[in-house]
Amino acid sequence: MSTAYVFSTQEVTDIVDHMNDDHADALLLYVQAFCSIGSVTESTDVRMTAIDATGINIVITADGSLDKQRITFREVGVCSQLSSRKDARVALVEMVRVARERLSKS
Repeated sequence: MSTAYVFSTQEVTDIVDHMNDDHADALLLYVQAFCSIGSVTESTDVRMTAIDATGINIVITADGSLDKQRITFREVGVCSQLSSRKDARVALVEMVRVARERLSKS
């Protein structure tokens, strides 16, 4: 039986900051494809707030309202849980591919 990889506080900060600073477009795709939220546009503010072995937490701000969402890797179909920091990168990149695929079908 494997144990879930536990990120250090610094690893979480590094990943979250990197995603928010460099991959806002990917975060927006995640919300559009994996969250049941009304109108999400390119002007919607989407921020990752956490990552752990089983998923990510995101905060969406649109039209003055705040919505918190949890996206698990399992529900997206990229993996059941992470076992290393490298897995996080692979899973987050794969989530973009899956999101694009889902959105192209809708």
